[in-house]
Amino acid sequence: MLIKKVVEYAKYLPVGKRGISTNRAHTMYNPPELLKYIKEANERMKIYAQIETKLGFDNIDDILNTEGVDGIFIGPNDLAADLNCIGNKTIILTYLEKAGTAAKKAGKPWGIITADKDFTEHSKKYGLGMISYGSEINMLKNESKRIKEMLQW
Repeated sequence: MLIKKVVEYAKYLPVGKRGISTNRAHTMYNPPELLKYIKEANERMKIYAQIETKLGFDNIDDILNTEGVDGIFIGPNDLAADLNCIGNKTIILTYLEKAGTAAKKAGKPWGIITADKDFTEHSKKYGLGMISYGSEINMLKNESKRIKEMLQW
């Protein structure tokens, strides 16, 4: 399963197999005692699997129960494309319920990447804990529009 490789590349031993080079920017070029650093870095590093396909949902329980995976994010637009149901929110809402149920069963948080209020409101009923609402480009665009309107430009 690919998520195991993600964990392997992101975490240090004993969870992963990430290379250990501590005299770098991530230690401010002042590496602490190695075993302490590895333990603390593994605790700080959070890995969220982004699930956007039917195959991902078919394996959602295994993904959530993979050691080192802290939770999941759902990408409903790409999921709709994978399911060939763009514009059919009903199908996606069912998958969002499945995500919430699986995350609760695994005792892990889940989130959604969307600006669609129907998706976020529905997902809240199933324990949604994180929302990536749009992107930094959306924020810049929306604030620019607001400023333009405020200045009546």
